[in-house]
Amino acid sequence: MNGFHQTTRTVPWALVWAFCLAAITGGCGDDRPAKSIRPSQQAATESFTFFDLGARSRLTKTVRGALADHLGSDAIERRATIDLDIGPGRFLEKHFKELYRLHRSLNSDIGARVEHPITRLTYRYPDQKNTPFKFVRLVFANETDRPLYFRIVLKKEGSAIVETLRQKYGPPQSIGTDGQDTQILYWEKNGDTLLVAQTPDRFGNPEYHMMIYFVANLKDLLATEKKAAARREKELKQAGKTAF
Repeated sequence: MNGFHQTTRTVPWALVWAFCLAAITGGCGDDRPAKSIRPSQQAATESFTFFDLGARSRLTKTVRGALADHLGSDAIERRATIDLDIGPGRFLEKHFKELYRLHRSLNSDIGARVEHPITRLTYRYPDQKNTPFKFVRLVFANETDRPLYFRIVLKKEGSAIVETLRQKYGPPQSIGTDGQDTQILYWEKNGDTLLVAQTPDRFGNPEYHMMIYFVANLKDLLATEKKAAARREKELKQAGKTAF
């Protein structure tokens, strides 16, 4: 979570609510006509969405252009590491065993850098679009173009978005963090998980770190990579046999 852009710009409360509804329920964040994020008429509503992007959505040029309209320019990577962690200490390991197993399986046990065939879109200055977001990272599998996870950092006005989440998905479950000044709220729906960690920033102001995990898509990526690794190992063994 290092390297997040810090800002003290104030966003009007009405505009925050507009973006709350836009990002979480799929509306438009301003009065001008905007490109639709939705790639088809069949919105992915079976779990959680961010600007209409859900578990069954696909990343396309149109979708990327629409995201730029709402969040500004992106930095794109076609291979990158995967980091599912959030919260202080060994939070996932303690409270979300399945997510932790996925995190470990997608990374090295000895700390080596592991890159995956994913597309990582990073928006470091979404506040320049007058949004309540400080940082947005959206990660997709290259083979399927399906989303794997979204990492979003909200300004202190993020409490409005938390309230929108309560209205849309119902009361969250909560987890304490062993005396640390952090509160974790989470929702689970059809196998996917939405986490919000409320924690003070370096100035003592509340800051909200949100993660949306599309668990089935993450498992599909892991299974695909395991099959590819097994295929490469078989090819190497065969090559060794033919060499002698």
